[in-house]
Amino acid sequence: MIVGVVAALWLLAPIYLLGVALVVVLLAFREYADLAARAGVSISRPAAGMASALACVAVAIPGLPVEVAVAGTTLGLAAVSLATFMSKTSSVNAADCSTRTFSRQGFSTLGAV
Repeated sequence: MIVGVVAALWLLAPIYLLGVALVVVLLAFREYADLAARAGVSISRPAAGMASALACVAVAIPGLPVEVAVAGTTLGLAAVSLATFMSKTSSVNAADCSTRTFSRQGFSTLGAV
């Protein structure tokens, strides 16, 4: 296996080496996503997988400002996280809001309090 890795580093063109690196990054991401799922943490697999791949490509291309790619990835993941959080809390708050309105007016679902 070590001979294969050294041969790939020595003989492959940079674009093919980037392809090998992307495969390794996505396999590592899948492993971490599975570990997170076992720990009970939910993540957006497509968004986080694309962020991992983008970071790998940003580092591999010379002259590409890595900071811009990382900042864009961070903003994109933050947007996905906030949208997921807001969609979960809006359904809970909508049901809770109707209950609070009735209780503030002295009514309950069973009649006057």
